[in-house]
Formats: sequence, structure tokens, C-alpha cells
Amino acid sequence: PDDAINQANNLGTISNTIQQTGFTIDNPRDVDMFRFVVTAGQRVTFNINRPSGNFDSYIRLFNEQGTQLASNDDGPTPGEAASFESYLDFTFNTAGTYFLSVSGYGNMTFDAITGDGDNVGSTGAYSLVVTPVTQTPPTDGSRILYMNFDGANISRSDLVRWAGNDWQGMVNYFDADQNGVT
Repeated sequence: PDDAINQANNLGTISNTIQQTGFTIDNPRDVDMFRFVVTAGQRVTFNINRPSGNFDSYIRLFNEQGTQLASNDDGPTPGEAASFESYLDFTFNTAGTYFLSVSGYGNMTFDAITGDGDNVGSTGAYSLVVTPVTQTPPTDGSRILYMNFDGANISRSDLVRWAGNDWQGMVNYFDADQNGVT
């Protein structure tokens, strides 16, 4: 019943960490959809945890029109070992209502508006942790750069060219092996 954005479970406004437990993808075509509200520029993490079993989760992030903005299969949660649990860190450029789907790996191409197009995926129990990330700007004049790219490569020559005279001393920090960033 909650496999499309018009049937989503409401998480409300993301202002504090929200932990939801006791969810189950109980059949191979099941999808759980969650609705939430964010502010412009807000950064939020979405963490799927398995209490037990072999559930291989897959998460997708959508806007109100059902357009996919991001997805994750086995993205490692910072500080945790690699696993089949999904993790996504996303910064929302525009304030509004957004949607997160949880399904089993294999069921990754369903339509968020209609709920149609399910495929057979993994099943099992999970919990969802949604955390707003607050960052304190550095006081020493430095800046923090976040890069989020999926499957892209940055060659060493690109890094050197982009660094110019501004941060050329940092190129080896970003590319210690001198083979680019993948």
C-alpha cells in the first residue's frame, strides 16, 4: 500500500534525527515509500540498517514529480564495515517535499508515481535512520569541498589544471597514488 509517492509514510520535517524501526520488505516486489520535508541547502543522510538476516536494500530519492535525484545500493555508512545496507548523503538545493523509497536489490526501476514496474528483489527486515547534518563553517578561512559523483573519473591532469596556483599543493592529497580520482 505504500509503494508510490501518493501513499508514502510521512516522516514530517527533517529537523532532528528520525529513527524508524520494524519495517519489512516482505515480498520480492515490495517497496516502502517515505515522504519528508527539507529546507533549501539542507544536507540529510539516509541510513538503512538490518537487525538480522540477509536483506540487500536499495534506496532511491525522488522529488514531488517522481524524478529520481539519487540512489544507493551498498554505499558504506561512515564508520561501518561494507555491507548490503544502503546509505545516502544528499544536499537539497530547493526546499520542499521529497520521497525516499526502500526496496530490495533487484527491484530498482519501479515508477515512483504509479508504483508500477516492480521487479523481483531481496526481502527482509530493516530500520531507517534519517539525520540532518549540520556543519559549522571553518573559522580559519578554509573551505570544505564535497564531491559526489557516481562512476565518474577525474584524471590527474584535470586536478592539476583545476588547482592552478590556488591549491596546487593539495593535488597530492587528493591523488596520493597519482592516478586520478575514481
